[in-house]
Amino acid sequence: MTDFDKRLGAQIAQLRTEEGMGQTKFAALVREHGPLFHQATVYKVEFGLRPVRASELAPIADVLGVDSSGLLGLIRGDLEDLKALAESRKRRRIAALRAELAALEGGED
Repeated sequence: MTDFDKRLGAQIAQLRTEEGMGQTKFAALVREHGPLFHQATVYKVEFGLRPVRASELAPIADVLGVDSSGLLGLIRGDLEDLKALAESRKRRRIAALRAELAALEGGED
């Protein structure tokens, strides 16, 4: 495996962990987006034993709440991509909190 593959796998593991997802749940969510993905695949990708395929990159990024370029930017270390990733994650969290709040407000009637 290349150094890039190992760094991408490590970044996926970090983002997945930050989202509070186990490997099995993460694999199931990626599978919902199309690619055949299992817990063993997640393990291999995260530990740099298998590269991420091009067809898997967008679904992985979607599940992690980032865009593909932001995920790749983390590996390259591009400042603009890092900023875009942070903004993307912030928007996703705000949307989730708003949905939670709406559900709670709706349940008070």
